[in-house]
Amino acid sequence: MMNNAMELWDAPISVIVFLWWPFVFYSGWVTVASIANVSSYLKKIEWSGFGMSDEAWTIFMIIIALIINLIVTWTRNMREFALVGAWALIAIAVANYNYEVIISYVAGGAALVLILSSLTHGFINRATSPMEKLNEYFNKS
Repeated sequence: MMNNAMELWDAPISVIVFLWWPFVFYSGWVTVASIANVSSYLKKIEWSGFGMSDEAWTIFMIIIALIINLIVTWTRNMREFALVGAWALIAIAVANYNYEVIISYVAGGAALVLILSSLTHGFINRATSPMEKLNEYFNKS
């Protein structure tokens, strides 16, 4: 990402849609899967989690995911990356709603933060948004 300055310059809509978005969505899913795989592996080896309970460890991992997604949004302009994270957190919230309500609320709250952050970032950068580029493209024709 750093070598190609992806999402750091004002590219045409074709570059955004066909080059950047697939890579950003894929990167988001790789991050989600990496966090899930690390958590799963630590559970498998019965790692004590520095003495933290399973619930506390899960909340800690949700907060780590939230921080990673916020950093990527605000330093790399990759809102789509964070929206993948929000989708995964919503799935965690729904899956835990009847079992671990606190995890459900933390995951849902983190997803809401990511959605609001992405919307705010998009609003601040609306002059170079893909929708604006589509409007320009169709208005030229």
